[in-house]
Amino acid sequence: MSAIAKKYASAIVELAHETNLVEIFHDQIQQLHSIIKSSALDEFLGAPQISQTEKKVLIEKTLSTFHPYITRFLFVTIDKKRTSQLLLICEEVTLQLDHALNIKRGIVKSTRAMSEEQIDSLSTALSTTWNSKVILTNIIDTTLIGGYKIEMEDAILDGSLRGQLDELRSYLNSERRMTHGT
Repeated sequence: MSAIAKKYASAIVELAHETNLVEIFHDQIQQLHSIIKSSALDEFLGAPQISQTEKKVLIEKTLSTFHPYITRFLFVTIDKKRTSQLLLICEEVTLQLDHALNIKRGIVKSTRAMSEEQIDSLSTALSTTWNSKVILTNIIDTTLIGGYKIEMEDAILDGSLRGQLDELRSYLNSERRMTHGT
C-alpha cells in the first residue's frame, strides 16, 4: 500500500466518522471500487489528454447519487493527479471501515460455484462464531476433492475432503511412529 493511498484513505475515514456517514461511505466506496474495476473509468481519469473539467463533469453525471463528500474526494484526486491511486485508496478505506463496522471478510474455496443461499448460510454461521458480520467471496479451487475451505484473517477452516484426508494421513503417520518408534 502506498503512503499516498493510506493518507487519502485515512482522511476519508476520518471524515466518515466526524460526519456519522460511516455506513454510507463504506457502501459508496465499495461501489466506486467496483465501478473502477469493471469499467474504463480508471483509464479515463488517468488520460492526460482529457481536461480536469471534463473528468469532473463525467464524475458528476456518472456518480450523481453518491454523497457530495465522495464526489469532492474524487475531484481532489483529479486536481492532485492521484487518480492512479484510486483502487488502492478504495481498498484501504474499505479495510478501515470494515474494522469500524465490525465486518470480517473471507474466502470460501469450493470445487464448484456456491449459490448465494449457501454463501449466506455459511456467512450467518460464521457471523455468530466470530461475533461480527462476515462477508464471504466464493472462489473455485479445482485442487479440492469435495467440501469447502474458508480462509478468514489468520484462520483457515478446512471442511474439504482433501483436508480431511490430509488430517487422517497425518494421524496415521503419527500413530505409526509411536507404535513402531520411527
